[in-house]
Amino acid sequence: MLEKVWNLLPEPPNGFADSMGLPPFDAHLLYNRGIHTADEASAFLKAGDDLTHDPFLLPDMDKAAARLRTAVLWNDTVGVFGDFDTDGVSGTAIVVAALESLGLKVVPYLPHRVDEGHGLNIQAVESLADQGVTLLVTVDNGINSGSEIAHAARHGIETIITDHHALPDDPPKATAIVNPQRGDSVYPYEHLTGAGLAYKLIEGLWMSLGRERPEHFLELAALGTVADIAPMSGENRFIVKRGLELLQATQHPGLRALFMVSGADRRELDSESLSFAVIPRLNAAGRLGDAKVSLDLLTTSNKREASTIAGQLESVNEERKALAATSIEEARRQVYSSPGGRLPPLLFVENEDWLPGILGLIAGNLSEQFYRPAVVVRRGEKESRASARSIPEFDIIEAIRSTSPSFLRHGGHPEAAGFTIATEDLPRLREELIAAAEEQLQDTMLVPTLEIDAVASPASLPGDRFEFMRRIGPFGKGNPAPTLLMRDARVLRAIKVGAGRDHLKLQLAHGGKVWDAIAFKQGEKPARHGDTLDVVYTFGLNSWNGQTTFQLTVLDFRPSTGH
Repeated sequence: MLEKVWNLLPEPPNGFADSMGLPPFDAHLLYNRGIHTADEASAFLKAGDDLTHDPFLLPDMDKAAARLRTAVLWNDTVGVFGDFDTDGVSGTAIVVAALESLGLKVVPYLPHRVDEGHGLNIQAVESLADQGVTLLVTVDNGINSGSEIAHAARHGIETIITDHHALPDDPPKATAIVNPQRGDSVYPYEHLTGAGLAYKLIEGLWMSLGRERPEHFLELAALGTVADIAPMSGENRFIVKRGLELLQATQHPGLRALFMVSGADRRELDSESLSFAVIPRLNAAGRLGDAKVSLDLLTTSNKREASTIAGQLESVNEERKALAATSIEEARRQVYSSPGGRLPPLLFVENEDWLPGILGLIAGNLSEQFYRPAVVVRRGEKESRASARSIPEFDIIEAIRSTSPSFLRHGGHPEAAGFTIATEDLPRLREELIAAAEEQLQDTMLVPTLEIDAVASPASLPGDRFEFMRRIGPFGKGNPAPTLLMRDARVLRAIKVGAGRDHLKLQLAHGGKVWDAIAFKQGEKPARHGDTLDVVYTFGLNSWNGQTTFQLTVLDFRPSTGH
């Protein structure tokens, strides 16, 4: 594991806390998040519906809502084509449930990750046409499917695209393209996810029908937004905060069953527990095969069926973890065998046996461990599939699009992308991507940085500061949990835990008090009874067997330097 650089963020200017009307510590945390006025602080902490925007500001929302109203009048059969990850599945569930509630016949379709791959395909179009679909709604995809949408049109199928990915030079010819990335968009917020856009589509339709906002769908939109690692700002912040409130009291049979098998405590549900307990189980079915299992869980109204499906997802998730662990080890061996022992600026590994559904997990693990963009390929005889994950300093989707090989399919974001390519083009692609990384990252120190809000021992903070830190949530990209530095903490106990003994459970003494702490994926780092450490940490809650206790989550530690 690379040693992280610790960057202690500067303190706000004198008088800042007074201008905000807040205690200095609280004002300091908001300052570090770009909140510089009392009005901004109020809106940020409230995270209310004033962060939302009129769905009809989205491009083509008027066309989409009008066509869906017509579908109700004509009793159309509507196909909903989604994606196999949690963002796509939860967004698909929103659209399916909403349209069915209007009395429409709805045919959901999620592509099989192994057999079909990401995005709309001719096989799916043919299947939907055979089932009488005359209107197709895409969720979290479609913007790069011009030929498939044209094929649908030849079958008499109109298409409404809802997609948040970047537009190609020649967008599809569709009835409506609802996408805030469009150059002509006047929508004030561009970071909605697939599920977020699905919610806005239904919100717009409900408004056009004179109905109240369908707020109950926010619990599904929150799942997709957290799963997609979207910026936790603006409207996303409202979606997740309100969605979490709804999830804590949800009567949704599928979600309740999922919380049960995952051990997630609904009373203490937050974005972190969604990320680590709930979302991996929803993703598991799509990673190893058919995501329809997860969609069935999110659309069933039967408690017994929900319990059965949740149990299936739990089993599949265990299988996914075992497969991922084995594949990650093989990928690391390839990285460590780099020529000359020197790590290239971009990691490119491949294997014939890796399942497409775990390529992203492998790439994410490599990128995090070695702090480099990583491309992970399942090599096929004629075609190969890949997932890529990157670091903030390198736009991976732009790099992929700038290479000379022609892709059979591609798409993604600056930090996450995927593609399908002719296997014979892999060597050229690898060479060009590494060359691009060498050029763009030549002056970049490829070491992860920990941004630290303040030096503060937990013993020095009044009890209400913990409650204030929780109010800063929901946490995620762009709004991390407050990160603090405790100097000279004494280790009372350090034991390795977890199935692979790769985590470290600690007891730390500081300020006359003892604190339980957990250091995930740091089991190999030296820490013994009596050591004195500087510790970077966040506050957290540990839920186990129905009991919730306070603990520190250790992000990094090193021997004290005697400050």
